[in-house]
Amino acid sequence: MGWGCAGASEAMIWSAAASMPSAKVTSLAAARSTPNGPTYETAPEVNDVLVAERLKRAPAAKLPAVVATAHVQRGWRSPDRWSRHRSFTLVHDVEIAEHADFAALAGLASVESVRPLRSFMISDRLDDVVDLRGAAAELQADVLLIYTFETTTRRDTTVPGVGVLTLGAAPNVRQIASSAATGALIDVRTGFVYDVFDARSEHAQPANAWTSDEAALDAVKRAEEQAAAAFAERAEERWETVAERSTTRSSRR
Repeated sequence: MGWGCAGASEAMIWSAAASMPSAKVTSLAAARSTPNGPTYETAPEVNDVLVAERLKRAPAAKLPAVVATAHVQRGWRSPDRWSRHRSFTLVHDVEIAEHADFAALAGLASVESVRPLRSFMISDRLDDVVDLRGAAAELQADVLLIYTFETTTRRDTTVPGVGVLTLGAAPNVRQIASSAATGALIDVRTGFVYDVFDARSEHAQPANAWTSDEAALDAVKRAEEQAAAAFAERAEERWETVAERSTTRSSRR
């Protein structure tokens, strides 16, 4: 299997759905200090239509919702090499998927089903979240749950000098991997971001001079699996909050 990712960017979560032409937009107000406290006046016009359009986005998902899941990475690596690309990759990692188990999410009353995206459903080049929203629409999904892993490693020497005395045979180092699974719940129809959240894990693997590389890979694998399991639990909790807010808004209409 490919071992996780480092260098994945949260920009994928926040990227714009499409480029837009320039236009003038007036901001709400600017504060100005006076002896009697702050007053507000109309701010100068700015060419920032993209921000204005994003602020207009609103939730449109219907409950119970169909949730599409997508694990994306940039800088996907295998045990023996790194690869980096401008575009993102939709990843299907069996071992990670076993731990990022969204069965509990699928069992909620506010969720009709959870449907994972697969690579054959999108183009080879994945530059923007709009590509994932399009694929999610093919599944008739209401919400897109997109997530990625940021994993770093470090090496600690536990007993200095022992490695030299034992010709590298004694386990005198620890390979430590720290992994963060970061994700967002996004409205497929409008691009509205309901929530952004993460889950973190760290794993230390003992090693000696001869097993250091294998220990690093194992530490990454275990840290990412633990982060994936914690992320799945977090996703269930955060979706319940999102659904509750949606129900409250609907009851007020």
